[in-house]
Amino acid sequence: LSEARVTGEMMQQELTSMIPVAILAAHLKQNRTLFTKKNADDLRFLDLCAAPGSKTCQLLSALDKITSTKNNNDNSHQSIDYTLVANELSPQRANWMRQRLHQQSCSKSLSNLIVTCADGRDYAKMD
Repeated sequence: LSEARVTGEMMQQELTSMIPVAILAAHLKQNRTLFTKKNADDLRFLDLCAAPGSKTCQLLSALDKITSTKNNNDNSHQSIDYTLVANELSPQRANWMRQRLHQQSCSKSLSNLIVTCADGRDYAKMD
């Protein structure tokens, strides 16, 4: 197991980090009406204390599953876009987290992820 963590094949996560994502995922599953093309621009998520990236990885995976819809008529899949901003105050930790998330490939596509390095209080000033 130790080698798997070092190589990025496995990501260890504390239970306390899993709970917020599990609650959010359950809420989103119950409110699938959010996932329409009309509302797609509104699907934005912010993780202010994202490093080391376990919670972010879990959230990306959950969002990929929730926002992907299957068309029963032709067996095709359609995905609704979303944006996840993963913020970390420390530049070193933000860079390490970005590398770890790419290495882990915890999402079908990391194109929905933006990694930032800022003071979380700055986000209150944004629209």
